[in-house]
Amino acid sequence: MNQEIKDFLNTYSVENGWGIIEDGKFISHLLKEEKVISEEYGYKSRWYTEVSKVVKIKDRYFLFGDYHITGDGSASDMGLEFDDATIVEVAPVEVKVTKYLPIKGEE
Repeated sequence: MNQEIKDFLNTYSVENGWGIIEDGKFISHLLKEEKVISEEYGYKSRWYTEVSKVVKIKDRYFLFGDYHITGDGSASDMGLEFDDATIVEVAPVEVKVTKYLPIKGEE
């Protein structure tokens, strides 16, 4: 996470009465409280799945890495700590996708 993003998140946090961001855990909680508008799943294991999430804060979008825990343990139990270096600002881009569907009667 670069300094400009940290400054923006600090301002947002102070405006909402949460105080100054001092560590990665607080940043993680701040981001995870926002509505997720995009999610992509990556590496999957028996115990967890890596997830890339995008949240919108004010008029800006931020991508960060997270984990979906599939077992009884917690992320910290497995050494899966939040890494604020994964936070980057992103922009929505519309992408055209072509799908091929069966022609009626050919199903």
